[in-house]
Amino acid sequence: MHLAGAGGAIVLPARQDLIQGLTDCLFGWPATLSPTLPPPEQTLAVVAAEQGGTFRLGARALDRPLSGLSTTAAVCALIADLALGFCESLPGGMGLHCGAVRLGQGPLLLLAGPRRAGKSTLIARLAREETAQIFCDDVLPITAQGDALALGLAPRIRLPAAPALGHVTPLLADDRYAYLRPRNPAPHGTRARPKVLVALDRRPGSGAPRLHHLPPDAAIRLILQQTLTLADTPAAALAQAEALLHGMTCVTLRYDALEPATALLGAAFGGTTALPPDLLPPLPSAALASGANLPPDLPLQRHPEVHLRHFGQSLFLWHPDTPMLWHLNPLAQAIWALLETDHTTNSLVGLLCEAFPHIPPDQIATDVAAFLGTAHDSGLLTSPCR
Repeated sequence: MHLAGAGGAIVLPARQDLIQGLTDCLFGWPATLSPTLPPPEQTLAVVAAEQGGTFRLGARALDRPLSGLSTTAAVCALIADLALGFCESLPGGMGLHCGAVRLGQGPLLLLAGPRRAGKSTLIARLAREETAQIFCDDVLPITAQGDALALGLAPRIRLPAAPALGHVTPLLADDRYAYLRPRNPAPHGTRARPKVLVALDRRPGSGAPRLHHLPPDAAIRLILQQTLTLADTPAAALAQAEALLHGMTCVTLRYDALEPATALLGAAFGGTTALPPDLLPPLPSAALASGANLPPDLPLQRHPEVHLRHFGQSLFLWHPDTPMLWHLNPLAQAIWALLETDHTTNSLVGLLCEAFPHIPPDQIATDVAAFLGTAHDSGLLTSPCR
């Protein structure tokens, strides 16, 4: 199967459930089927049928194949490869890990935040609104000119779904995930200029939802954290983020319940203005931070279901339970390599101080603790003691 702009073909077995499941999740993305196998260098992924009705998937971006996949899980992995392949092939563009939606006549909103901030659930709830045009729930390509492009992919929700989502017949589902049909999906190739960045800060017990100013430095940091296809240099990545944010309204949405948050977004951004008049002062920077403080002597190891993905010169970690990718900088790559065997924070700091003698030990200790805490919270690491 060849999909326009994806940067490579996917090879599928002659299984109608898989082919139909994938095509049902595409909205306007031109796809063609061919009986001729493409050469390996032009192949994004290869899926094979296994005994028992499951699938095995190998991809050029994966460090090892995935096996025992349901139809839904195989489609999930293929969609991840197609979305990132498209972003990587976009000349001068970038890919963002975010949701994107346009409410009524309002501007295009980018919804971003840490894991468990509720992005997918919020997009799924907005997908029920006829006036909400869904651009994406996970990966958004941005052109070199700063326009957002809809890939035309169905949003995915973890099961069991939140009660506020109501009863929705999924396009495709297994016991873990379901792909939903939005009432108003943006077809593949739909363009819009992002005008509002919404940093999601879901806090149980925080009361009524409210919007706060998001300072420029926090907005740039968030965009850099959510960027999936990196520029050649840090300076180029920063310039790319600054260009994207130029003229944008940046807010934090502090919320608890789904329905009031949906109503607040509609009231604030469903019209022609891009700046609500009643924004609250910025939240403390710690409010958007994530990552637990782990005991320095706690043994840690890689989660067995986490895979290493390669995109160009960049390395990412990917857990099948979430479509999100975590980018690894050089220090994080060294930590991940060492975690092939069990290590504690203390033992990692000692080894990395030897490997990076030009970096102050206090900085290494701080960076190692931050990475391990966030990776553990995100399900990338586990402890054999727990």
